[in-house]
Amino acid sequence: MKVSIITINYNNVSGLRRTIESVVNQTCMDYEYIIIDGGSTDGSVDYLKTFILKHFSYSEFCKIFRWNLSAYKAK
Repeated sequence: MKVSIITINYNNVSGLRRTIESVVNQTCMDYEYIIIDGGSTDGSVDYLKTFILKHFSYSEFCKIFRWNLSAYKAK
């Protein structure tokens, strides 16, 4: 059974960092991880971009970013 994990963040880069580390260190690997940021200005988005680029290829990053940007514009 696939589990969905959702993290909501706003200007809490240290909490975001700890939460992401906790999620990726879980033994269950059948999950989707959704992170929603409310327009942080504390470096949270930069940290998230850096994390994604470190763990995914650039083309995967572009797909993730493009999908999220499309979802944002659809509001």
